[in-house]
Amino acid sequence: MKKYHLRWRAVALFLAILLVLPLAACAGKQGKTLLTLDLEGTKVTFSVNSFQFLLSRLRGYFVRQGIANSAGSADEAAFWDVQGYFDETDTLKTWDTFYSEQVLENCKTYLVGLWIFEKNHLFLSESARANIDEKMNDLLTYQANGSKAKLNSILSKYGVNYDLLKSFYEIEAKNEAAMIFLYGENAKLLDATVKDPYLNANYFHYKRILFPFYETSDDENETIRAMTDEEKDEQRAKANTLFAELQGKEEAAFEAALTGENGEDEFTDGYYLPISGTLSSGTAEEEIREKLGTMKIGEIALLELSEGIQIVRRYEPTPEAYDLSVNAVWFTSFADNLMAELFAKQCKSYADKIVVNEIVFTETPKIKETEPNNYF
Repeated sequence: MKKYHLRWRAVALFLAILLVLPLAACAGKQGKTLLTLDLEGTKVTFSVNSFQFLLSRLRGYFVRQGIANSAGSADEAAFWDVQGYFDETDTLKTWDTFYSEQVLENCKTYLVGLWIFEKNHLFLSESARANIDEKMNDLLTYQANGSKAKLNSILSKYGVNYDLLKSFYEIEAKNEAAMIFLYGENAKLLDATVKDPYLNANYFHYKRILFPFYETSDDENETIRAMTDEEKDEQRAKANTLFAELQGKEEAAFEAALTGENGEDEFTDGYYLPISGTLSSGTAEEEIREKLGTMKIGEIALLELSEGIQIVRRYEPTPEAYDLSVNAVWFTSFADNLMAELFAKQCKSYADKIVVNEIVFTETPKIKETEPNNYF
């Protein structure tokens, strides 16, 4: 039985990826209460409709990514009945059970974020509220031709209506405000003693010597020409020869070979890849990531990818690499992901204070019975 050891991280808030219940199930403006946190004079709740909405986002992500298992693709009900080991335990669960539970845990994080927001008397800025209003107006205009009734009909597939969706967007914004309160804009309240361990635990650092399967012309148009099979064979031979020469050599030898073969690379500190990628596979990035996961620091490997042959050397991450301008392209989500991970851990400490309405949770359809949400 295959084990799926997965890491959950947020993008922008908690769930860039995060089903379905008829609109009639909504109880009042906020829907039925699924979670409650009543602590230190501050009480907050999280509705079942927001839970269903997050489930719909997750299934939408799976479908968009083309994720499949032995039963087929994520848009088929049988996909969610497949069993597997999804974490570091030996507990066998269906995809439906595991991911529904993961979304429930994320809902608890949202709930604690709301509690931190209210407990510390935070407020949403005018720009944050304006952004929400603009988003809702855009949805009304472009998804429903200005008709709220039509938009509600569309949203009912995901367990919400216009008011509930706007309320959820406000929850997201309040969680973001809570994170900024704790860690600062772009994690500016956190220093290297926090950031570097996160960097080391979550990123591969490597440099490569590339033997491309294409040529770029020297003219101003920089025309790209694919190499012939014979030329590719020559590149393979050169790469294999150099790879053999570099066996057992120190870093300086690799750096000299890199400069000699590829010239001055624009990425002078090399390349960085998140250790935990998506569930999709087959891309060049994923092949490099998988290879790096088997390598020790200082080890080299030979990879043939669609763009050419690469001799890859794994490095220790450079201290404070996330602050180097040359590395900006690799760390666009670094601060968001770091804050989200810290926030999730901090919120988890309140787990035993959260009351789950087990009846509502048990009666709520899970991912298997839902439709994918790709737009909201």
